[in-house]
Formats: sequence, C-alpha cells, structure tokens
Amino acid sequence: MLKKIIPFFFIGFFMVFFIWRWPFSFTPDRLKKIDLAVDLSLQGIALKQGRDGHITWELMAKKGTYSEETKEFFLDEPKITYYFGQDRKKLNVLAPQGKVNQQKDQAELWPQVTAFYQDLRVKAERVEYRGRSRKIFLQGKVELVKRDMRISAESAVIDLDKETIEATGGVKTVVFRQEAKTEEIMRR
Repeated sequence: MLKKIIPFFFIGFFMVFFIWRWPFSFTPDRLKKIDLAVDLSLQGIALKQGRDGHITWELMAKKGTYSEETKEFFLDEPKITYYFGQDRKKLNVLAPQGKVNQQKDQAELWPQVTAFYQDLRVKAERVEYRGRSRKIFLQGKVELVKRDMRISAESAVIDLDKETIEATGGVKTVVFRQEAKTEEIMRR
C-alpha cells in the first residue's frame, strides 16, 4: 500500500511546488528586465512617402524592426529612392543600416553610404534626410565623382527642390583630362 502512495506523494509535492513558484517567476520586477523595445520585426520592408499627390521617396529594405515608442523603422540594407524636379528625377541612396520616421518625414543611413544620380556617384559615412526642407545632409568623408571630376569634403548638402549640391569643410576638387583616368575613378 505504501509503495502505491509514494509516487502520488511525489507527484503532489512537485505540483504544489510548481504552483507555489509559478506566480513568482513572472513578477513585475522580472518583466521589467525583459527587453520589449521592439514592437515588430519585419522581412522585406517597402515604404512610400508622398506630398501634393506625388511620391517624394520610396524605400526598400532587406529586413528591419519597428519601435512603437519612437515611431521609427530600424533597417538592414535600406535603399531609398528620392524623387525630385518636374520630370521626377531619381536619386538612389544605399547603406548597410538606417532608420526612418515616416511621421516626421526623416531618414538616416549609415555607414559607408553610396548615392547615385545619372553619372554622379556620392559617398559618405552618414546621410540624413529631412523631408520638410527636402534636403539631404551628407557627413564624414564625402566624395562626389562625376565624369572627369572628383570633389571631396567633410560634409555636403543636397537640396532636392533647388537641385543643387553644396560641399563644405576642407573641399578639394580634382579635374581629370584623360578619359582613361575618368573610367578608373568611376570604378572606385
């Protein structure tokens, strides 16, 4: 008889132990230690932003996360296409990482950012887009290469509405006269 009761005794003991411990394993203090900053994790992200019936930019990213608290997407391998001018010209900007806040119409990309517009190639360590002013701010080892010219600077600003680029801080310009050198520079 005792041999039949012992297994039930152990089962009952373990059930009481687990029921007794269960409420303490997820106390509010323990829940605070769990990182709940990411509200959504996504694969294959596509976003668009528009103004006055026209798309101002569209974004594609390999993957990312969304934070409800900051209202920002944190992105891996983002590519943003900015549209400007009457004929809807395209400026493509690529980077390993970035973040976008659609409510504020702002984006930041980093490191080793590359942008392309027709035969112009732009490189920078960090790029910030501010939609209200329609300006793109480039920072850190900025390099602009077009046909037979290379411009390097500490920073630059692309004004999409005025269709201008202004380089500042230690600006250096090199002009090449030979076609072979131009091809070599464009490959870099």
